[in-house]
Amino acid sequence: MQQVWIIRILKTNNTSDYFVLNDKGQFFQHTLRNIGNATDTTNGLLINAANQDNQWGYLNYKGEWAIEPQFEQAKMFTSAGFARVQIDKKWGIIDTTGKFIIPCQYPYSTPIDNQFWFATNQDRKTFLFSLSDLQQYPLTLPPLSESAIFSPRPTLHNIKIFDSLGLVPIIVTTRESYYTAYFNNTAEMVVHYKEGIGCPFSCKGAAPFKDAKTNRYGLINTNGEWILKPTYQKISNYNQDNLAYFNKDNSTGGCLDAKGNIIFEFPLDESFDDSSLNCGLIRTKESFIKQGSAEVIINFAENNIEYAHSFFDISNISIIRSKENNQTIEPKWGIANSKGEIFYKQHWIEPLSKYKDNGYYYNSLIGHNHTLPAFITNQNSIEYVLSDGEIIATLQFNEDNALLKDNQQNIIVSYSKNQIEQPELLFNRDFHNTPNYTDAELKALIDELLSSPAQPFKFVDFIYDDHRNESRKIHPYNEYHINYAKYDEDELAILPCGSIKTIAVTYYSEYDWGNYLFLSDQSFSLYQKNYLILRTQLMNLLGEPNITHCDDEENYTEWKTSDNRFITLLSRAYTGDGDFQTMLCLYVSDKFYNNSLKYPEE
Repeated sequence: MQQVWIIRILKTNNTSDYFVLNDKGQFFQHTLRNIGNATDTTNGLLINAANQDNQWGYLNYKGEWAIEPQFEQAKMFTSAGFARVQIDKKWGIIDTTGKFIIPCQYPYSTPIDNQFWFATNQDRKTFLFSLSDLQQYPLTLPPLSESAIFSPRPTLHNIKIFDSLGLVPIIVTTRESYYTAYFNNTAEMVVHYKEGIGCPFSCKGAAPFKDAKTNRYGLINTNGEWILKPTYQKISNYNQDNLAYFNKDNSTGGCLDAKGNIIFEFPLDESFDDSSLNCGLIRTKESFIKQGSAEVIINFAENNIEYAHSFFDISNISIIRSKENNQTIEPKWGIANSKGEIFYKQHWIEPLSKYKDNGYYYNSLIGHNHTLPAFITNQNSIEYVLSDGEIIATLQFNEDNALLKDNQQNIIVSYSKNQIEQPELLFNRDFHNTPNYTDAELKALIDELLSSPAQPFKFVDFIYDDHRNESRKIHPYNEYHINYAKYDEDELAILPCGSIKTIAVTYYSEYDWGNYLFLSDQSFSLYQKNYLILRTQLMNLLGEPNITHCDDEENYTEWKTSDNRFITLLSRAYTGDGDFQTMLCLYVSDKFYNNSLKYPEE
């Protein structure tokens, strides 16, 4: 199959440029406003894409417009050669030549399911279209109960895909609940309503079904009867081998046959989802294993892997991170492929994960669909990588420009540096956040704090002090700016007065931390290490401290000065509602850090 890859360049004006290159590393000539997915059709590879005027059309493998941009929206082609397009906010169907099979006259529609398509007209009437022979069948939703005098009227909620039995689950709602019925390819109901949410049948007649009462998954047959009682957190759709995968209790997963028998089980981590089944593998808590056989392809412990992302289905890449025993060494980032091959490059700092839509920042790793995974490097660049470790393109930053280069180092496009969103660190933010002080620099800092005018101050707190933001940027924070209206008399009485130097702060939002729980342990550990280094330096300069305190949330060491002030080194961790912060500071004040602690009398 011909293959193409997509590179997305984030711009500072909240837009993006998309570039397409083929598997030989050759770039298409078009700079695109948006892009979808490639499909290998009978007319060759076709990619839905939007030009700079945001008009959608279809590119071929050579980067030429096979179907000129003319649509408000254009979805990817199916393998059968049909695509959904929109004009004047109404949907229709075209073939691979751009010819209309069904004109754009339907305000609502589902994605095309091979050769079938559901569409709803302005009168809210839904039809099933057979695209192979252009037959049209009205979809009628019967009442939930034939015997009830006042049966609730069902409302169409969702239409799933046709299964290997030629049935499609259609989900309806009432005021009270969800119900699923199964229809054939002429829009006739074959399996009557059952309360809950149903999935497609396997060719052996078993379908995962989420029971509305228990909110758990089981298996039903084509009569709507339970084959397997609903006791599972999740059961996936059956694959072509008639196997489904389950999440039993968020710690145990496994494989089911069409009778509900467990073939094998495996340990899960908290992030297990459908993407954990990509590329014919299963991402368990301990390894990547083959679907069907449970053969181990990559054992995480044996390969010293601390974190492994689910495989990206098209690029066949999993992004991995090594676990270093020596905490002074930054962890290595690399890739694995489904053959079990692992590639690290010393200059990769971390994978590219930041992307922005509508002004919001997200932290999913770059690499879904045809988008290439990429790594931020210590050479002031971003490298885009293939599954064999080959670097196929580079975005290089210099003092004035950002240059997109191909694998021969030819410049594809040049941007002014201020046009491009430069990458920000997520996973290695802690490692690059704490300055190293020489003894002379540290002594100069102490002298500066001791000689500065005393004034009330507060500690940097991005969690509880109204400075939350889902951006990764730490915003300017003035420790001396105090909103006195927010404090009561008791709180004001314990505010320290003196001078402070915040040495380092790392903040992780809920979006940062949610899928990468190792970040909190990493942050706490590194701040503890840096705290101990500074503490040793300060003891060499100031002598033995008057008091030292250590617990799971904070460490501090205090020295009493000759004029009865206190020099304090503080490392502190804050945990909020899904977010956390670590902070390291040095300050001089007129109070003990902890008022409940008493110094020994002189």
